[in-house]
Formats: sequence, C-alpha cells, structure tokens
Amino acid sequence: MKIADVENPPEKESVKKDNNKEDYHQDDEQGTINGVGCVNGCIRDSHFCITFLTFAMVTIPILWILNVLPTLVFGIAEGIVGVIYLILCLTSHTFQYLRNVVTAEDIMMYMDRMYKMKPEIVWTINCWHNETRTRIVTRDGKRETKTYQEKVCTHSARGKLDFVGWQDISAPLRMSEIENYTMTKVSVKKKWVGDAGALAQKREFIRQNDRDTYYDFSEEFILQGYRPRFLGFLDLDEVPYFAHWTWFVLSHLTVVFGFPYRMWLSSKTGKVRTAITKQVWTSPKNMPETLQ
Repeated sequence: MKIADVENPPEKESVKKDNNKEDYHQDDEQGTINGVGCVNGCIRDSHFCITFLTFAMVTIPILWILNVLPTLVFGIAEGIVGVIYLILCLTSHTFQYLRNVVTAEDIMMYMDRMYKMKPEIVWTINCWHNETRTRIVTRDGKRETKTYQEKVCTHSARGKLDFVGWQDISAPLRMSEIENYTMTKVSVKKKWVGDAGALAQKREFIRQNDRDTYYDFSEEFILQGYRPRFLGFLDLDEVPYFAHWTWFVLSHLTVVFGFPYRMWLSSKTGKVRTAITKQVWTSPKNMPETLQ
C-alpha cells in the first residue's frame, strides 16, 4: 500500500528569546529598548520573498517601457506577480502581528488561558486512486482522443485521540521578556507529546481507514482560542502611529514603500519566541502519581 502524503506532528522546538541588542536606542525613562536597529531587525526578520516580488513588480514595467517585453507578456507577468504579491502580503507574519496589537498584560493573560486549555488531537484521512479518463479534443480541424489521470476519492474519515490525562509542560513566558522592548513581537508555537498508546491509536486509525491505493493523512493539534502572533506594548497609548495594519496595507499597495515599512517595523521591535506544550497519556499506568 502506498502512502501519498503523511503529515507528522511538528518537531519539538526550543523556547528562546531574541537577545541581539546591538544597534538600539535605550529609553532612559522607562528602561526599555526602542528596537534592535535596522540591520539586526532585517537579519532577524528575513523578507526575501517580498523583496524579490517587489523587485519584479518594479522591473517588469520598466522592461515593457523599454520595449524589451511585448504588451501581452507584460500583462500576464505583471498580473501573476501581482496576485502572488498580494497573497503573500495578506498572509505574512508581519500582517498577523499588526492584526493582534495588545498589551503585555493581555499576552500574559492569554498565555495563562492556553496553559490551562485542554488539548485536542484530530486525525483526518482521505483515501483515493487514479482513474484513466478520455476526452476528445479538436486540433487543426482534426478530432483526437486524449487520455488523462483523474484523482477519485473513495473514503474519508475523521477521528480523535482518546486520552485519559494531560499536563501542560510549557516553559512559561515571563513578563520581563516582553517588557524589555517598547514594542515586542511575540511568536507562540504549539506542540504536543504522547505516550506509546497515542502512536498505537494513530496507527490503528490509519489501518482501519486504509481502503484504497493511496491515502492522505493529516493531524491537527487544537487549542481553542489559539493565536500564533502578537505585537505587544506596555501601554496601548504609546503605540506608534504607523504601527497599524492599515498602514501596512497602504504601503504595500504602493509596492515601493512595502519593504521600507517592514524594515522600520523590524528595527523598532524586539522578538520573543515561546511554545505551548502539552503532554497526554492514554493509560493511567503511564501517568505521574500526582495526576492520577
């Protein structure tokens, strides 16, 4: 039996904080750092894709004006690059940070809720095979029969991991990590670890639902209310005027000001990476005595 695609749970990641403090300005009154500087910020938050697309968006019209590109090629190329550009902008991490501007206290309250939230692990499987189909096409006045492969789904199922106990084993986020900077990007990952019974349940779920030549399997770790990114401030009254998602959108619509805006935001922010980690047990025998 062939496996078309198996999505495994994310690998364990360490919890770390950005301690690169070169090229920054110190706020003497509040004792906080006003960013990490332009160079360090851009190295930390690489913007390679948007830089390349911005260059392409500007270069393609220039080549058309110089008659290097024909009008048809110019229109198709600029349209394709433009659509990709907009999609990447609206799904970028920078946009997500700006859509979640909160206080440092709000972030700590959110993390406390996530530490207490019961996890849920959901499995999805779709079984399928390829079928050869035919179609008639007309080329140069002649009718030809062409064959092609079409994916046919025959079975799908959804299941949940059944466990008897769980515990949060996250390394707690400290308030001081957010307070180091006047403006801090907080990236929150989520992951889980299970015992041998969890792996056995997953294998049994796949075995029971493996009913065709191929199958696609996915695993989702659910925490109700989970959000992966925040832009934290000590006081929302001190949020810079341009630190808003509307300015992000407007700057990227001009194309040429999109990258400078990202450079400015990266230079003015610190960054903290943390993770919410849950451990689950499928048998009481494997649980610590304190949880039984």
